[in-house]
Amino acid sequence: MILTPSEVASIATWSAFWEICEYISEAVVFLGCVGEFIAEYTNVRTEQWRHALGRRSLIILTLGIGAGLFSLIKTNALAGQVIGSLGEQAEQAGKKAQTATDISNTALLRSGQAATASVDAASKASKADVSASSALTLARGARREADSFEKDIVTAKKQAADAESHLAEALERAVKAEAEIVSVRLRVADRRITPAQQSAIRKALAAWIGKSLTIQLINLDGEIETFAVDLFDTLRVMPDWSIAMSAVTTPSGLSGTIIRLDPSASAIDSAFATNLVAALHAGGIDAKGPIETIPRTILGGGPWWHSGKFNEEGPRYEKDAGRDVKVHIEIGKKL
Repeated sequence: MILTPSEVASIATWSAFWEICEYISEAVVFLGCVGEFIAEYTNVRTEQWRHALGRRSLIILTLGIGAGLFSLIKTNALAGQVIGSLGEQAEQAGKKAQTATDISNTALLRSGQAATASVDAASKASKADVSASSALTLARGARREADSFEKDIVTAKKQAADAESHLAEALERAVKAEAEIVSVRLRVADRRITPAQQSAIRKALAAWIGKSLTIQLINLDGEIETFAVDLFDTLRVMPDWSIAMSAVTTPSGLSGTIIRLDPSASAIDSAFATNLVAALHAGGIDAKGPIETIPRTILGGGPWWHSGKFNEEGPRYEKDAGRDVKVHIEIGKKL
């Protein structure tokens, strides 16, 4: 079904509405995650109160995820209607172009027939002067018909050009609609590091042996933790590397990934930090830096877990691990 302009405007309005619903759902999910974090990782108030908070946060988290998925389904459905309408418009434009081509071919055929009739009339005029006047009249009539056919050809070509223009516009709209769908899916997807990306990063850092660094998770949430664990697993297998990781809460927050270099770092540390940024770029990660500043974790302290201290129950905390490290990776929320 081809959508009217008013229907397209209505779909655009509903698409904006459901997109806002997605943002609200993500905010609800964030609140649920905060409640889960407080319930699981803090000693606020009593254990019974934290248990109740955890249950309510789980309900809020479930409702937020469900609402987000429903909003995403609605957004995709509306985009599907627009794409279907554009497809039908493209099909009609193609039919019009084919019709115009057929008319053009018919006009050319009739023009050829008219030219043949004109030649025949001239032949008859040369054979008999008596029929010259009649042949001249026929020739003039044929010429007028040929002129008419030429006008039909011009009109047909213009119609074909218009049809091609409409088809191009329809295809462009379809491409934009598909790009919007991809953009929506990317906004809700977590950052992950694929095995191919891990291989590219390790290859770019193969020359460094026995290096130490920290990974700091700024304002930790589930998406940040997933991405940080992927990066931690990528680097921990490097030869004799020592990696410490901690979670830090700060009002200013952070977006993306930043490499920080301690002001007291040596030239070798600086070269390593620069190479680390390039390696992350080689793995398709948009990392910034290196920036010479004191990392937040050294200013604020806090619990650490270290690449060399794992057991079956998970990482052991080391309060002072990484204090003498000069290169730090900070991971904030998704850009």
